Amino acid sequence: MNDLSSLKYDETIVLKTNHTENSINWHSSNPYVAEINQNGLVTAMHIGKTIIKARFNEQVIEKEITVTPYVEDIQEPILIADAEILEIESKEKRKLINKTFMVSEYESPSAYGKTIFYTFSNQRVSNSGIIFGVVDVQKEHTIRTFFKERYILDHSEGDNMNFSNEYQDLKIVLDKDENKRLLAIYLHYKE
Repeated sequence: MNDLSSLKYDETIVLKTNHTENSINWHSSNPYVAEINQNGLVTAMHIGKTIIKARFNEQVIEKEITVTPYVEDIQEPILIADAEILEIESKEKRKLINKTFMVSEYESPSAYGKTIFYTFSNQRVSNSGIIFGVVDVQKEHTIRTFFKERYILDHSEGDNMNFSNEYQDLKIVLDKDENKRLLAIYLHYKE
């Protein structure tokens, strides 16, 4: 198969083998990361790793594909559904800038985010998020790319984008508030 083993989340490549028959059966071990069709076209979907297999006759050829991000310098909240306040406080290493009995806010060290926050109900995380603030077009594009390369885009309309994770136990709403600040709200679902 081709030598290329790394793609960005929105790139494609056609894999080829030295096998001349058209009866190759292609398979991705993790279609969340990369899908492959029966013509050998790999579409990178989300960051991660997958094994692409080409089967023909009794022979199997495997190739590991790594999907790498464009954006690496945005920090997300600690994502533990229904975590207690004390658990978040023990894991959170960013600088605490505000704390009430319902909300804790931390300074974001990223050039993109201003604040990481957690809201609490009955001493447990009810949701969390990132306040990016008012951003220019290029920063907004970068922020939206960050989420698209990590999560499934469920819905998009205007400024609003709704994402979910691979397991459907985390929803993320990326939108602007009435002051035109870009926000990402993480909604945790537990079974």
